[in-house]
Amino acid sequence: MLLIQQHQMDKFGEHAEQAFQERLAILLDETGVSPGQVSGSEVRSFVERLVASARGYDLVSEQEIAVFVLLAWLHGPSFDKENPQVESILGAFKLASDEKLDQLTRWSVQNRSERIRGKDLEWA
Repeated sequence: MLLIQQHQMDKFGEHAEQAFQERLAILLDETGVSPGQVSGSEVRSFVERLVASARGYDLVSEQEIAVFVLLAWLHGPSFDKENPQVESILGAFKLASDEKLDQLTRWSVQNRSERIRGKDLEWA
């Protein structure tokens, strides 16, 4: 029987987390949509901070965290703190994570449409 010790499991988890964050950074870098000239190391730092923020809102799956990071990429890294509606959605303990993401996505579409009509975009 194969036995894996806890420190070995921890290493696997660290590697998986690093690989996930690297995939997210590559995705953002390849979107071609950038809030100014952003270097690869800045993108990775951005991703690392936002993954931690997402986990703080009880978003745990890679898909949930990726949606949160993409929304932050579109709306700015502090979108979760600067928008009362977003704060309310993320802070709602009664909402399951998939419901939070559905509401955030709807908010994003509405907000982006309004900003595009008002030409209030840093890049577009």
